[in-house]
Amino acid sequence: MNSPDELPPLAVRDREVLSENGTNSMMLAPLMREEGVWGYMGIDIVDGYRKWNSEDYQWFSSLANIISICMELRIIKERVMHSEKLFHDIFTNIPVGLELYNKEGVLLDCNNRNLEIFGVGDKNRIVGLNLFESPNMTRDIHESLRAGRPGTFHLKYDFDEERRLFQSERRGVMDLDIRSLMLYDAEDNLSNYLLVNIDNTERNNALSKVHDFENFFSIISDYSKVGYAKINLLDHTGFAVRQWYRNLGESHDTPLADIIGIFSHMHPDDRKSVLDFYEKAKAGTERFFDGDLRIRPADGSDRWNWIHKSSMVTAYQSPNPRLELVEVNYDITVQKETEAELRAARDKAEESNRLKSAFLANISHEIRTPLNAIVGFSDLLMTVDDPAEQEEFRRTIQKNNTLLLQLFSDIIDLSKIDAGSFEYMPKPVCLYQFCAMMVQKMRNKVPEGVELQIDEDSPLDAWFSADSGYLNQVVTNFMSNAIKFTHRGTITVGYRIDARQQLEMFVEDTGIGISIENQEAVFDRFMKVDSFVQGTGLGLPLCKSIIEKMGGHIGVISELGKGSRFWFTLPAFSCIPTR
Repeated sequence: MNSPDELPPLAVRDREVLSENGTNSMMLAPLMREEGVWGYMGIDIVDGYRKWNSEDYQWFSSLANIISICMELRIIKERVMHSEKLFHDIFTNIPVGLELYNKEGVLLDCNNRNLEIFGVGDKNRIVGLNLFESPNMTRDIHESLRAGRPGTFHLKYDFDEERRLFQSERRGVMDLDIRSLMLYDAEDNLSNYLLVNIDNTERNNALSKVHDFENFFSIISDYSKVGYAKINLLDHTGFAVRQWYRNLGESHDTPLADIIGIFSHMHPDDRKSVLDFYEKAKAGTERFFDGDLRIRPADGSDRWNWIHKSSMVTAYQSPNPRLELVEVNYDITVQKETEAELRAARDKAEESNRLKSAFLANISHEIRTPLNAIVGFSDLLMTVDDPAEQEEFRRTIQKNNTLLLQLFSDIIDLSKIDAGSFEYMPKPVCLYQFCAMMVQKMRNKVPEGVELQIDEDSPLDAWFSADSGYLNQVVTNFMSNAIKFTHRGTITVGYRIDARQQLEMFVEDTGIGISIENQEAVFDRFMKVDSFVQGTGLGLPLCKSIIEKMGGHIGVISELGKGSRFWFTLPAFSCIPTR
């Protein structure tokens, strides 16, 4: 602008400003960068007027460009200095070891952390060492570096091996992780190696201790059958030891989400109590659970194992859905079985004590009855002179003597069996001859009007291996009972041998029979169906004990007013079907 008059009419305010400053002529030139115009540079003429020409503007524009370039160079220099300072600060203070090598492997620089890692106080003691001469560097690392391949390596760095190159304050072996990086120049040629070193010795030692502890805890957990779990109850994530899974009847590789809240192996009643606790824990009303639970084993068996489960809410975070639960479970199946055995032993002891008291009460009565008869009729025998009466009294005394002897014999036999002194000596027995002998033995005790016989369907040539003494005792008791309660009809003794070579022997009568309610108790000690009929009340219980000791079964089939059939079976220890 040669003068303010050259300004357009609309530039009134600009003209006023120039007039206030005394500016008569002016020239402006833009300051340029690569990005575009970043400012302007101008010349004001105040003591006269200047008519500018193109040479003036060219000169002034060149000056503006020089100034712009200088300013840009200064900015670039400041940025470079800032970047260098930033890089130096990072290089020096980064918490990993950094080593800068040239392409021949000569160490140019390293940071403070690297000096700490290798136990070196003065950098100058290691600068200049060659990377490829280190005895700790493996062939794989050398080949990777020479080929320009970045990589990650793990070394057991031995300071004793490295001592021939430099002196270190450290001793022993270091767990060293190395990351190698390649640096290239502007022409993309390899210029430097940068190694990033991380000392993981303490970390690996800590992890090793944790691993050792986990193994130790796992051994204890397996041995003691104690399981541990830490879970987030809201999303069913977490972790658990193997025994925790085993105690719940689950496989250790089953996801927690498929177990928590489902518990497919848990008894339905117990599952409900656990799920109720989980709901209360989510609502914040309960923090603890303690209880015994039944678990179906993983092998699919029908039995129930027992575990004790303790749970505790340890953390609750509302912003992030987290309800942390610590659970411990341990197998108490053996404990439960022991408790059941102790209860059974206690009940058995109480029952034994009750039976002993009942036995003493009954035996005193059973002994007193024949004794009273013996004493009473013995006294009467001394006071009568009638031979017929004397004979009747003698028969009564003899009858009660026999009853008393039988009572004592039964008591002794039962006591032997209860004490475990049961000697079973089987030998071949011809069953038909045995039954014939029993009929002959008992015939004179059968009342008039009653026929004692052998069952006609019993095979004549059947033999069976059994203890004939115990066999005799059982059948004698059966036949004696039949004689007592049969006043007319028949008493039949017989036997069968089935396809499994199992013996069934029976005594059947047409006597008064036994009611259904009495049939269930007829083998109980001192049980008498008819208290007016003489007897010890121990015969049938003794038969039951003998047969069960011989591995057989005993029972009765009866109908009131029509008769009874007492039977027993014996397994074929050594059956001889024919001879």
